Amino acid sequence: MGALLDCVFPTEEAIPAAQATILQAREAEELKKVEDSKAPERIADAYDKLLADESERLKSVEGRLASILGLTSLTATLLISGTMALLSGSLADSSGTVRVLAALGAFYLSLQIICSTLAAVRGLARTTWLRPTIDDLVPDEANDLTLTNRERALNACKRYQGADRNINTKVTQVAIAHTAIRNFAVGSVTIAFLGLFAVLLQQPGNATANAIRKDTDLQKLLRGPVGPAGPTGPPGPPSYARPPEEKASNRITTTTK
Repeated sequence: MGALLDCVFPTEEAIPAAQATILQAREAEELKKVEDSKAPERIADAYDKLLADESERLKSVEGRLASILGLTSLTATLLISGTMALLSGSLADSSGTVRVLAALGAFYLSLQIICSTLAAVRGLARTTWLRPTIDDLVPDEANDLTLTNRERALNACKRYQGADRNINTKVTQVAIAHTAIRNFAVGSVTIAFLGLFAVLLQQPGNATANAIRKDTDLQKLLRGPVGPAGPTGPPGPPSYARPPEEKASNRITTTTK
C-alpha cells in the first residue's frame, strides 16, 4: 500500500510507537554514558566535532531543498502552459479517450509538483535548535573542572541529538520530494508518448466540420444573409425554329428506318 501511495502522492510514513520508544531509550542511554564517563573533556571535544559535521550535513540538505524549490517552479510553469493549451482546445480533433487521458495526466503531474513543493517547504521550515550557552563557551573557574567538562559534554550530547533529529526530518522531506520528482518524470514521458499517438491518429478539421454539420444556426451564419434580387439581365438571342417541312421529313425518315 505504501509503494502504491508513493506512486500517487508520496507522504511521510509515521514512525511506529515501538521504534520511537527504542530511539528514546537509546538517547537516554547515550546521555547516561556521558554522565558516567571519566573523561568528560574528551567526550565534549568529540561531540563538538560531531556537531561540526552535522552543521555541514545541514547545509547540504537545505541546499538540496532549495534547489528542489527552484526546479518545481520551472516545472510548474511548463505544466501551466500545457494545461492552458489543453483548455484552449488543442486536442479538439482527438478522440474523447485521448482528451480524458490528457486531463488525468495533467492532474497527476500537478499532484507531483504540489507534493515536491510542500516537502521542500516543510524541510526548510523553522525548527527548534539547542545552542551552546555562555557557560559552555566560558566555564566558571570557581567550579570543579571535571564537573564543568561533564556539564559541557552533556550539553553537547543533547545538542547533537537534537540536531540529528532535525536533520533526519529534513532528509525525509528530501526523499519525499525526490520521489515526487521521479513520478513527475515518469508521468511526463508517458504523456509525451500519449501526445505522439494523439498527433498521429487525429484528423485535423474533423471537429470543426462536425460542428458545422450539426449546428444549423452556424450554417446560416456562415452562409450569410439572403440579399435582394439582382437586376434582370439582357434578353438572349431568339431561338431557332425549324420549318414544318423539315420536321415532317425528319419524322418520315425516322419511320422508314
